[in-house]
Amino acid sequence: MLYQQNATTITNCNILMLKAPLILLTVAVLSGCSVMVNTPVHSRTTDPDGFFLLRAGKIEASKVQAVADCVSDGFAGSFGIFTNSTHRMNRRAAGYRIETLVGTTLVSVSADVMDDGAVELWESKGSKLINTRSQIEAFDACTTRHLTSTSTWPVTKPGA
Repeated sequence: MLYQQNATTITNCNILMLKAPLILLTVAVLSGCSVMVNTPVHSRTTDPDGFFLLRAGKIEASKVQAVADCVSDGFAGSFGIFTNSTHRMNRRAAGYRIETLVGTTLVSVSADVMDDGAVELWESKGSKLINTRSQIEAFDACTTRHLTSTSTWPVTKPGA
């Protein structure tokens, strides 16, 4: 009887020893995801040389608000279910800036829709491993039907 009780205790101890590293790893991963050190956002404002131009064009000035809303909605709907991405649209002095953020510190794609009709799409050089195709497609879908004849569409990527 004593041997059986010791064997049960040893088995329970072995199970706990196997679970302990898994529990510690889970806690470490989750705490790393929830705690942010004061890391600045990598954006076109803070790092203008960290982006390259994908699209440049001119749309009808009367369509600026509609195109900005369309791009914002397109960026919002372009994230995968397991992607830690968000988007934001800010009104600026001369138009709108719509951006996608990976996590809370990396702007991967940035679009400008200006009041005079100028539109630009920029991609971060730091987002090489991030699939930005859906944001590019959303931008194209929202802008191409309103382009004027002075548009340069698409701009060739550096090194492409």
